[in-house]
Amino acid sequence: MSESSANDNAETTPSSSPSLLAHETKAEFEYESLDHNTDAFRLLKVLPSRSADGLLQLTLWHDVVSSASYHCLSYRWGDQSHRHTVLLNGKRFTIGGNLHGFLEAVFSRYCKDSPDDAFKALFVDAISIDQSCVRERGHQVQQMGKIYNNAIGVLVWLGEHRLSDELLEWLHLPQRSYNSSLLSGVARDQWDVLRFNAYWYRAWM
Repeated sequence: MSESSANDNAETTPSSSPSLLAHETKAEFEYESLDHNTDAFRLLKVLPSRSADGLLQLTLWHDVVSSASYHCLSYRWGDQSHRHTVLLNGKRFTIGGNLHGFLEAVFSRYCKDSPDDAFKALFVDAISIDQSCVRERGHQVQQMGKIYNNAIGVLVWLGEHRLSDELLEWLHLPQRSYNSSLLSGVARDQWDVLRFNAYWYRAWM
């Protein structure tokens, strides 16, 4: 690989320019190897603007668990047969529908309106780990506990759900008894959708 092509594929820092990323849409993303002698891992950020053809744009970079500041995402991969394309460091990259829904939510609720308040760094296993590399997957799995323990917080994504004001208020009541019979029929149905979500039956949260 030539020096110029290697630089094109390199994972960038969070300061990558969205305007530059929008012009490089043809090539597929290629991972740069992690340093397996350290607690290296990858973090990503959702950029506050879409590409010229309307795709979500993400920046991915290398960091080390012991000193990084980030949030982790906990979610279900779900059905991977229907894929969505995003731009990862300006290159095309495909992800599953449930993860795409989460990234769209981050973009619409945080990046677009309040970019300064958006999650500045996220660990998302489907993107942060090169899933095609067995050695890397092993390295990351070994330090998964450390990755989640060192995070600022863990975001749980149950999918897109519209919740009534009644249910949102009930969910935030202090010392609630979890007596869903106090809820109206609509709010109780919404609560059942949340509490019986397949996410809660996973072996790994």
